[in-house]
Amino acid sequence: MQRTFDRSDEPLGLLALVSLIGLVWFRSGTKIPLPESTAVPSAISNVESKSTTSIKSFVGMGILLLIYMLSFAFVPKVISAAIAVITTAFVATSVLRLCKLLPGDWLLALLSLPLVASLNFFFGFPLRVFVTIVACFLLRISGFAVDANGTELIFAGQTIEVDAPCSGVKMLWFSFYLGAAFASYYLMPWRSTLLILPVALGSALLGNIIRVTSLFYIETGIISVASIGADPHFVHEATGVAAFLFQGILISLFAQFLSAKEPHADSIALLDNVPAVSENAPVDERGRISELGALSPNSIGRTVPGSHAVPGKGLVAWSTLSLLCIIAAGLPFLQSTVDGASSSAVASTKFPGWPKTVFGLDLRALPDSPQDQVFLQGFPGKAARFQSGGAQVVMRWVNQESRQVHPSSDCYRGMGYEVSWLPILIDGKGHRWRHFTASKGNEELEIKELIYDEQSRSWSDVSSWYWDAATKKTQAPWWVLTVIEPRAPQKTKT
Repeated sequence: MQRTFDRSDEPLGLLALVSLIGLVWFRSGTKIPLPESTAVPSAISNVESKSTTSIKSFVGMGILLLIYMLSFAFVPKVISAAIAVITTAFVATSVLRLCKLLPGDWLLALLSLPLVASLNFFFGFPLRVFVTIVACFLLRISGFAVDANGTELIFAGQTIEVDAPCSGVKMLWFSFYLGAAFASYYLMPWRSTLLILPVALGSALLGNIIRVTSLFYIETGIISVASIGADPHFVHEATGVAAFLFQGILISLFAQFLSAKEPHADSIALLDNVPAVSENAPVDERGRISELGALSPNSIGRTVPGSHAVPGKGLVAWSTLSLLCIIAAGLPFLQSTVDGASSSAVASTKFPGWPKTVFGLDLRALPDSPQDQVFLQGFPGKAARFQSGGAQVVMRWVNQESRQVHPSSDCYRGMGYEVSWLPILIDGKGHRWRHFTASKGNEELEIKELIYDEQSRSWSDVSSWYWDAATKKTQAPWWVLTVIEPRAPQKTKT
């Protein structure tokens, strides 16, 4: 919740959550026709299994809570959050019986988590490398002598960088979101839902490949948008929108195809909260379905006294589960304290001290500020703030690869700034700096950031650094340098 509302991550999870609530609400008032022989026997079977289902639900809830607690200290926090979401959805659908979730609904529940920053961190760099290689292949068979070097396309002495904002992670998230939403809307069972996911993945990759390949022609000047009076920034954004629409259409068409091929009864079997009616159900003089014809697994089950009763020794079961819930809720606070202590211990070992100059910048130490606490939350190392002329410099010293080495853009989003990306800067020594602006109110900052090691290797984004560090292509320690300069806001002409 914190990462969603403090804007340190993209708030796309809210879209998934609203969609989930809307789709479940829409189905709750829908009557779906079944063959006449299906409704009543299914309802009777449902009545007979209520007690057993209640016991299984409580056992399942306890198992999920135990998995969450036992794995909390060892798995990434996004995995713990996913387990927590699954547990919450399980309680709503199987214990409290508020609704029945379809496979697409479960996927939407998982997508409600703040995933984009983590996806960018772990998969941003591999996605950029893949897209670069495929785009290079397509351009070569089109007759252009293009070479690929990591995430760079090299052509006629020009280097076109497929940088972090062009990784396609947002496009990937939206593809899975559309796949999950269509699966829920069309009442798809697990078989069809699992079929739509690889299509969502493939369409996201294809859409981003089309975008990068198209932008190559613009960035190299093969197609001059200025000559036709078009704004290059607008063309860049429009290309991304067109690629996104293309992938959305692909997913929509495939979802409709699966829906047409899927037997209706298989889907409706998952929906015991939706009133199912017989095709030949009797109607009254106003054309409404009679009470007998509207019988469904859900409606019959609710007429049986005690069908929702907690099994014997219910008080003990509720007490045990409540205690597990309280312990699970307190784990994040306990883990924060442990992480803070361990991070401080790690950061105090073999630290060489802060340099006096770095990349031509003379550094004068500044006292700690509230912003420093944002940089240091769970950080596996040390950090300090310096003054260099009119710029502020934040340095971070890192001696182990970690998800906590987040880009400064996440920090500025968390502090309420609007972030706009600028082209990568290349200095005289060939180092590539990530470059963006951060604005809030009348304040506008220009920020560049670089990660480097003591063997003169450097990275412009944390994802490429992390993969090199994890695969031992670079050795600790590392330095993260962030240079922040005030920028006079551009005045609009009137």
